[in-house]
Amino acid sequence: MADYVYGVVAYWLRDESDGFNDTTQMVDLSVGVLVLSLRSGLVDKLLELGGFVLRSQLARLMHNGTALTDLLQLARRGLKAAQR
Repeated sequence: MADYVYGVVAYWLRDESDGFNDTTQMVDLSVGVLVLSLRSGLVDKLLELGGFVLRSQLARLMHNGTALTDLLQLARRGLKAAQR
C-alpha cells in the first residue's frame, strides 16, 4: 500500500496537467482496477496458489529426509540472490 501511495505522490509531483487532472484520472483508474480484482476473487486465488506452492515445496523437502538442510540452502540462495 505504501508503494502505491509513493507512486501516486511521485506521479502528482510531475503532473503538469490543469488542476492535476491526470493524477485524478490515474487514481480513479487504479482504484477501479483494485476494486475489480477484489470482487473477482483474484487476491484469494493468489493467496491460495501461494499456500499450495509453499505446502508442496515443504512436503517435498520433508520427504527427502534432509528437509532442514535443504531449506537452509534455499534460504541462503534466496538471500544471496536478493543482495545482487
